[in-house]
Amino acid sequence: MADNETNPEKLAKFEYFLGPLPEEMKIEILSRMPLKSVAQSRAVCRAWNLTHGDPSLLNMFISCNFALNRTWVFLGFGDIHTSVHFIELSDDAGQEENDKADHKIRMIDLPFSDDCSPSRFWIVGSCNGLLCLAQSSYPRPRIYLYNPFTKAFKLLPKNYLISKVDCRDESYKSVFGFGYNPSARDYTVVSVDYMKISEQEEKTTAYVYTFKSNTWTRAKNVPVHRFGTRFMGGVLAGGRLHWLRDDKLGIVSFDLADNFFREVEMDLPLMVKNSGRWRHIAVLGGYLSLVVDDSCQIVIWGMREYGVKESWERMYTLGHSFYEEYSFVGGANSVRVLGLRKNGDILLAIQFYGLVSYNPRDGAVEFILDCDMFAEDCVRVSDLITPSALCF
Repeated sequence: MADNETNPEKLAKFEYFLGPLPEEMKIEILSRMPLKSVAQSRAVCRAWNLTHGDPSLLNMFISCNFALNRTWVFLGFGDIHTSVHFIELSDDAGQEENDKADHKIRMIDLPFSDDCSPSRFWIVGSCNGLLCLAQSSYPRPRIYLYNPFTKAFKLLPKNYLISKVDCRDESYKSVFGFGYNPSARDYTVVSVDYMKISEQEEKTTAYVYTFKSNTWTRAKNVPVHRFGTRFMGGVLAGGRLHWLRDDKLGIVSFDLADNFFREVEMDLPLMVKNSGRWRHIAVLGGYLSLVVDDSCQIVIWGMREYGVKESWERMYTLGHSFYEEYSFVGGANSVRVLGLRKNGDILLAIQFYGLVSYNPRDGAVEFILDCDMFAEDCVRVSDLITPSALCF
């Protein structure tokens, strides 16, 4: 294309030449493109609009991405209000070497940011390629479901079950979670709200939103113990959302199938005796995991069999040299475990350092992305993108 052509002219030629291609070939090409390019191609080229395609073609897109072992890490920075940032990775060792030069933070402008007052967005969680974002508006946060692949989004309806007086109270605090219920084939958002009534009494309520009903309902059995961090979403594992209790002596779960809160079975005498400060929970290799700060090292416990307290065991230890080098800001609070890679390395986000791949076999650290910015929230997206998520 000639350099003096305008962008509309280039896009017109792009669509003209690619329009006649067979749908299977378009999907094959799309599946090998970076995330941002896929979103752009969908926006500018009607012939490539996946959302009006055949379900079999959507499944082909999913299969191609899965075969390429792609994963994305989305980052939220406290001073940026209108966009989310991400880095695209490959879990294939050979491909990773080829992609290193392209490891840089990219930005996606949120299509709904113009509708909001100037306040930041928090990444609550991710499921099936969808992001759940909370916008810290007053008196209640706005909650969005957002597909970064197609830029489709949905603003969740207001929860009219909440008293307007309560949510304007200075002590009011909300904790969220986002997940998918495969038995009902439905997405769920959970909101747990706290309000201090007196020095000795606190009011706790919980609400459940389902995508199919597009309504909020009140949860019946709300835990006594306060749990979760403001806007930090619950961790999804085994069809349940999980939050760390504020007293750091337990994990609360919410079952997406029966909408019940429960305490996760834990061998507390063993884990408290052999552990330091509990920091956060994660999922490693499909196992619900607990990240602990031992003051000189980071220990990761995993529940090998869900619901069996005796199955908790020390799975990984990030040793003293790693701790001294990378945890100086706030101990294990500076390190967030994002998951396991295909080669067995642990993917970590380290505040003021960036993304690293930690080899638990020899303690080697490989920098994937250098970033001296403070990422207040981050989420790894490696699960398959379902047709429903693409169509939204």
